[in-house]
Amino acid sequence: MLPIIRKIDDLGRITIPKDLRNELRLYPNDLIKMEAKEENLIITKTKPSNTYIKFIDKIVNNLYKISNSNIIITNTDEIISYKINDKTKLEDKKLDKDITNKILKRKSIETKGILNITKSYKIDKNYILEPIISNSILLGSILYYNDTLLTQIDKKLLELSKVLIENYIEE
Repeated sequence: MLPIIRKIDDLGRITIPKDLRNELRLYPNDLIKMEAKEENLIITKTKPSNTYIKFIDKIVNNLYKISNSNIIITNTDEIISYKINDKTKLEDKKLDKDITNKILKRKSIETKGILNITKSYKIDKNYILEPIISNSILLGSILYYNDTLLTQIDKKLLELSKVLIENYIEE
């Protein structure tokens, strides 16, 4: 891609062109890190901290033990943690546009059907896709799915997990 020149407005803002945002998979409310190196401004999409990932892994493992349902926790771009019954190794952690578009709508989805999670992994099951939002910032989602209908207990466990994650982020 050719270099792009942008003007800084009166409030110090710049606009990242849509083509570049799409190429880098930058979405509204993504967190970025900015740092100066010599005379360069370096902008990097941030990754979750190790502490956050360990916390998410604990939630996934405990939720799986209790429910024996499949769980995938994502940010808006990739899978952070997962535990699934079929023992598939999700080598490709980048999310497919199908699930990314659903996450970006910020709405809870409960349905049965096909959902493309990564380019190489899709499901055709009963699922709930719940957005994770903290301080109005979309952080990602919890995907909870199974072959059978999801019960009220499943829904409550999912809601509790979501609240724990959102509260952890706010601290």
